[in-house]
Amino acid sequence: GVGDHGCEYMTGGVVAVLGDTGRNFAAGMSGGVAYVYDPDDRLADRVNRGMVSVSRSLEESDERMLRRLVENHRAYTDSDRATELLDDWTAAIGDFVRVFPDAYADVIAEGEGADVRDEPPEPAAAVPGSASEATEQASSDD
Repeated sequence: GVGDHGCEYMTGGVVAVLGDTGRNFAAGMSGGVAYVYDPDDRLADRVNRGMVSVSRSLEESDERMLRRLVENHRAYTDSDRATELLDDWTAAIGDFVRVFPDAYADVIAEGEGADVRDEPPEPAAAVPGSASEATEQASSDD
């Protein structure tokens, strides 16, 4: 998770928060996109809606980006939370909220800027000695 003022003054990029957020999330956020795992609907009371819109409705590009971020997080960290989410992704995706700056949405709609969600990062290579590497090795031995 993140503490108070997460994504404050964010101007670009993509963030996936798999834990709790503190207060004043997204204050001054003018670019990029944040995905917050929010199964208990607590983000609504913690987000600063001054410049952003919050939605549980994810587009296909959101789902692709978010899944890749969670997969990479698991590969790099062996995160139990990431593993749990990926093990039941169909259910988990419904517990994510997209936080999207209004000004950035306007720029994309007017065709004046690229949508960061259109280019997910490359898949992470398994980290030597990690559980992800062991899983990758076991599946390649089949």
